[in-house]
Amino acid sequence: MPVTRAQWQAELAQLATPDSPGYFCRISPGTYWIGSPTDDPEADAVERPQHRVTLTQGYWIARLPITNTQWQSWVAQGGTASYYANDTDLNQPNQPVVGIDWHAANAYCLWLSTELADMLPPGYGIRLPTEVEWEVAARGAAARRYPWGNDWRDDAAATKEDRDVRGW
Repeated sequence: MPVTRAQWQAELAQLATPDSPGYFCRISPGTYWIGSPTDDPEADAVERPQHRVTLTQGYWIARLPITNTQWQSWVAQGGTASYYANDTDLNQPNQPVVGIDWHAANAYCLWLSTELADMLPPGYGIRLPTEVEWEVAARGAAARRYPWGNDWRDDAAATKEDRDVRGW
């Protein structure tokens, strides 16, 4: 995961390559299916109906969540510590940061945009994705049910099914 300016610079340089396997994933403009079909027994009412959305602009989205190590770079400069900053089960360096709220996440994005402003392409900034952007990135052009495909896999997400494997 990029933490230092040099690491971020290397990842941002890959934005020029549309199919880069780097930290960021390109989502192209286009029409995508989001939401859940009405016959999905596990879908909540707010997820229905499945419908199309059109993105007129593409965007880049991080392939992985922000880690504790990345978050600590901001905390060291006056940012907000997570609620679990001292919990060794939830605060390993490469684990996703948890115990933060929307406001802190937005503040981190603003800080990171400022830190990397001279490296970002003109007009770009780092921000949280919208709900539509998040779902398009997760479902992909094939409108997958899960980010990894249409069938559930216990080992593909941090859920109660794999708590023994993940140690929580």
